[in-house]
Amino acid sequence: MAAERTNREKYFQTIARFVLTQRRSSLLLTPHEIYLIDRWLSQEIPLRVVLDGLQRAVDYWQVKKKPRRSFSLVKVERFVLAAYQAYRERQLGKSRRGLSSEKTGGSPVKLRQIIAPFVHPHQKRLTTLGPYFREALAVLNQDEVDEAGLEEIDEKIDRQLVMLATAEEREQVMAELQATLSIKSKQKMKELVDRALAKYLRHKFKIPYCSPYLY
Repeated sequence: MAAERTNREKYFQTIARFVLTQRRSSLLLTPHEIYLIDRWLSQEIPLRVVLDGLQRAVDYWQVKKKPRRSFSLVKVERFVLAAYQAYRERQLGKSRRGLSSEKTGGSPVKLRQIIAPFVHPHQKRLTTLGPYFREALAVLNQDEVDEAGLEEIDEKIDRQLVMLATAEEREQVMAELQATLSIKSKQKMKELVDRALAKYLRHKFKIPYCSPYLY
């Protein structure tokens, strides 16, 4: 029990230290950031995988010249989830003899392989996503990949996913947020629910990201 509590504290403290060091301007994590860390822990995402995802987010922040004070777990959660997805794929590869577990990263070739099945998704519910992935493939086939364009496509996909969410899925996500966060602003809650919905549906249907920064 004591060891479990110690591991939990290490998990929270290490991530908090990483974030606060990066943005410099705030001494505390927000309630939503604490909620995200707790969820990653409950999902059993290894600490090193979380840190790998956060480091990719830092690299992205630097390339885009975003202000350090704007760095937050809410904005970079997708980097952590993408790192976890890549980690699980590597673990699966290692468990299958004859399959390579070598990390290929977010190369255009790898991304095209991941994205191609979603141009014509098997799930009829996801057919409206096809044009976005077709657009992403066109970008990835260019000599110079427009990474900012791919990020915009990811945002379009997230907005479309929110529109595709059922009332039950929205209620489920909202209940989970309300159980953890105390937010009075209806607009703020809606923004959080929409963001959580997109992530929930990406995970549910194993929908890949198009941006190479997320791999």
